[in-house]
Amino acid sequence: MLQLSATTLADLYEARKVIEPVAARMLAVSHTQRDIDDLTASVGLLAVLVNGGVEDADFGEWAAAVYRFHDLIMERCGNNTLAIFSGMLREVISRNLSRGQRVRSARRDRNPVPPDDSGVCETDPPA
Repeated sequence: MLQLSATTLADLYEARKVIEPVAARMLAVSHTQRDIDDLTASVGLLAVLVNGGVEDADFGEWAAAVYRFHDLIMERCGNNTLAIFSGMLREVISRNLSRGQRVRSARRDRNPVPPDDSGVCETDPPA
């Protein structure tokens, strides 16, 4: 469905910006100590990665840590539909970012660009 409707990465991030604050508010009202502990650990890992700088940063590790933080909010908010929707957004964004990495690597190595396997959000339209 997203492929057919020419959904862009900007659209996906905008949807997450609208939905996630609601989920965070829901989580704030109904959280458990485990939720707090898991969010604290997630923020701690992100702080370590940020303090490590970008020179030797591992993009995959960064992406996993960021996804984990956002996923915790959406998964623990108490609404299964929001959790599922968030997972769908994450999957599409992840595929697009992976494609971008393959394209940059191919260009750097002067190889043909690998084929896109998803067809979703390949590029945002010009402004």
